[in-house]
Amino acid sequence: MAQNYPYYIPAQVDGGIFRKLFNNKKFKTHNDAVEAMTNRYTNLAEITGHNSFLTTQNAILEYTNEYQGRIISLYTDGDYTFVKAPQVLM
Repeated sequence: MAQNYPYYIPAQVDGGIFRKLFNNKKFKTHNDAVEAMTNRYTNLAEITGHNSFLTTQNAILEYTNEYQGRIISLYTDGDYTFVKAPQVLM
């Protein structure tokens, strides 16, 4: 089965290690990945009474080809940072 690129994966950053939030689930757009991530933390907050999104660091990873990925956005303690994509010169 062929993989469609690009796809996006939300991950939690812990000590420089990226842990996928949804195992092998891949999202078609950046917005879909962000929405799934925020829904996950919202649902966990309803159960535990503590919103851990405000105390963790998360990232959205974009895979453009096999073994080629990059960080698109970071969420540190609930604050959003967009990582500018590098310009490719030809």
